[in-house]
Amino acid sequence: MSENQEINKIKRQTELIEAKKKALEAFGEYTDEMEKLEKTSITKAFADLFEEATKPIIVYVPELGCNVQYGQLTVQDLMEIDQIENKVQAGQEILFRMWQRGDETVTKDKFNKMPSDIKNAVMEAVFRKTPFLQLNQQKES
Repeated sequence: MSENQEINKIKRQTELIEAKKKALEAFGEYTDEMEKLEKTSITKAFADLFEEATKPIIVYVPELGCNVQYGQLTVQDLMEIDQIENKVQAGQEILFRMWQRGDETVTKDKFNKMPSDIKNAVMEAVFRKTPFLQLNQQKES
């Protein structure tokens, strides 16, 4: 190995050590901040978190002039919906499940008979309030 190669190797190793030091410092700062937050934050039981996560979400649908309620999808829902190859059907299934979570009167039969312009208006309102759904859909396109 030439002298220049040896010098470059040492420089790379030094840069790597410095990068590791900075990462550890940042992690230490993050850990310190998390420890402070742990001391000042409330502790919630699983049941409390579950209750909050399963509460209906209310969204205003301007095209309909009213609010509708919907709920969040579960991991199980996402895994099942992921198996649907047709993107339109997958989108319909997402809306159906979310809407049904917020309103128990939504049945598959009634949902399928609902005019598409109403479903589209509700879906747009849900996407505005829950934008990650739209981003996930766009990534797949």
